[in-house]
Amino acid sequence: MNSVDEHLEKAESNLAFLNSLNIMQDDARTWAVTVLFYHALHLASALIHHMGQEHGISHSERFNKLRPFISAAGFSYYQQLYNRSRLIRYDQLAETAVDYNFLFSESYQPLLKELQELWLTLTQT
Repeated sequence: MNSVDEHLEKAESNLAFLNSLNIMQDDARTWAVTVLFYHALHLASALIHHMGQEHGISHSERFNKLRPFISAAGFSYYQQLYNRSRLIRYDQLAETAVDYNFLFSESYQPLLKELQELWLTLTQT
């Protein structure tokens, strides 16, 4: 994906899928954590493109492009989502409903808020 619109469309698709999941089911939580991360990834990628830059093809390249645009806390939330999604995807960690709710409220929501505020700032100037 090489445009702001493509990433925003993918982020919306991820969010719709996330909202369709029943996170009380173990399998759904595994997907939900992964989708939380990819929703954030596509929003971050849209921001990077909006700033006139390419995000690269690897997660490490995207990390390096994103880091200058968000706060240290925001970057930490992004890394937490990334790390958690990898651990869960590769069966190295089980996700309880309590774990998911904590990740959602303590990492995903603050990151989403920061990305949305940054987007508003960038698109209003």
